[in-house]
Amino acid sequence: MGLSLNSDQAGLISRTRVLATYAYHLPVSQTDKLNFGLSLGINNTYVDYSKIIGDQGDAQATAFNQRSVYMDGDFGMSYTNSKLAIQGTLPNLKSVFFASNDDNLDIDRSTFFTTASYKIPFSNPYSSFSIEPKIAFRGVKGFDNIFDAGLNFDMISSDISFSGVYHSNQTITGGFGLALPTMDLLLAYTYNNGAVQSYANNTFEFGVKLKLFRK
Repeated sequence: MGLSLNSDQAGLISRTRVLATYAYHLPVSQTDKLNFGLSLGINNTYVDYSKIIGDQGDAQATAFNQRSVYMDGDFGMSYTNSKLAIQGTLPNLKSVFFASNDDNLDIDRSTFFTTASYKIPFSNPYSSFSIEPKIAFRGVKGFDNIFDAGLNFDMISSDISFSGVYHSNQTITGGFGLALPTMDLLLAYTYNNGAVQSYANNTFEFGVKLKLFRK
């Protein structure tokens, strides 16, 4: 069980979501599991008039902002074992089951996400590591579906990982991870090429996972 708080802005669209999450893991063998997750909560999405270049009284933008805060959620499921992981998600359930013209301006949201990966472990007297190839296929409203292919190299004995992913929208992402006793750190840099470069800068992401409760 958990709680997710998210606030972001992409162009004219500002979005705030507060979701409660419940996950259930069903063992089907000693190493295999079916995993289910459901998030439900509220979503407040609106257009920032101050960022409109043009007619700030545009009727479509006004109608979009007249929506009240609404119920929303995400659903995901996966099949996992010690090496294989197959995953799929349906984010923004309100838009999946209750699509309406009110969502016409909300063009940058995810519509689905699927991925498969397989971990190949290696070990010797001096170190242990794993190589994990991964592919993904995802949709974004208003854009072509995106295919991703990448590789994660995990130095288990050193708690260090490196990753690289190529995206079919002609962008490339490189990542570095470090596992510490009290936290995990993740650094990722995405280089935008092709048509994406004309309207999106390269991006840098920094993530921290705190380990508050340890046995």
